[in-house]
Amino acid sequence: MLLFLVLTSSLLAVDGAAIYSKCAKCHGENGKHAAFGKSVRIAGWKVKQTVAVLNIFKNMSKYDKFARVMNRQVSKLSDEEILAVAQYISKLK
Repeated sequence: MLLFLVLTSSLLAVDGAAIYSKCAKCHGENGKHAAFGKSVRIAGWKVKQTVAVLNIFKNMSKYDKFARVMNRQVSKLSDEEILAVAQYISKLK
């Protein structure tokens, strides 16, 4: 029971909105901006889709200029942080 409480409280402590504030510089406050004029708009993406894409950027070893920026943004995010920001993005309209 104690382990469950610790894990639950650590997940609750991750603030997807705070993490997204860094993303907003390129994707816009509401996720509707095409970053670098290249990316798709991410507002309302499904959680599973966002987690998958962020993990691709996180784990890539070869990339173009755009992917390099994304890799730098997500490379140090934990799985819990990626999930939290994905949940936040899914609620953007």
